[in-house]
Amino acid sequence: MPPHVEYDLTPAGATLTPALNALHDWAADGGVSHRSGQLAPPATSREPRAGPPPP
Repeated sequence: MPPHVEYDLTPAGATLTPALNALHDWAADGGVSHRSGQLAPPATSREPRAGPPPP
């Protein structure tokens, strides 16, 4: 059995959380239409997702 390994996000990596959440939300709302290559219409307003707790 392999040893137990724990991973944690660095403070520098945590700064990417807002951008990654925005990218996730964009993709979940349709992103780019694969057929037309056009951007999907803007999503309706949503509550921003929380990032990781501060270290």
